[in-house]
Amino acid sequence: MKVYLLQDVPSLGHKGEIKKVALGFAKNFLFPKQLATLANPSLIKQVELKKEKDNKQEEEKKTEAKKLVEKIKAVTVTIPLKFSTEGKEAYAAATPTMIVQALNKKGIKISESQIEFKNPLKEIGDYKVIINLYPEITTELKVTVTREK
Repeated sequence: MKVYLLQDVPSLGHKGEIKKVALGFAKNFLFPKQLATLANPSLIKQVELKKEKDNKQEEEKKTEAKKLVEKIKAVTVTIPLKFSTEGKEAYAAATPTMIVQALNKKGIKISESQIEFKNPLKEIGDYKVIINLYPEITTELKVTVTREK
């Protein structure tokens, strides 16, 4: 018997999936606890259409991320920071917000949560910052820290 899962069921599947189960399991466990409903042909078709639509959206997001990789590789971001009179270390490190704002000025839109750097950017120089665009798509952004004028 095919059922449509209304909630996540451990060791069976996730909400929104159609699964084949034994008749007794469906009647005695899934249906009484309202974890699933009978999967009729129209519901099966709806789920398949939704799955196709979701897959298409995922492919579009991947394509956009790959295009964004090329744009980011071609760009260098300059972050001006305030330094003490000795000039060795900045009062505050460059933040993901500063990097996002600099990229926005260059027409590249990303979120702060996509930016990852290992060490704080507090000294004058060039750095490489990792940008996570999609689960398996990342790139490096060149960031130059300079003295604020």
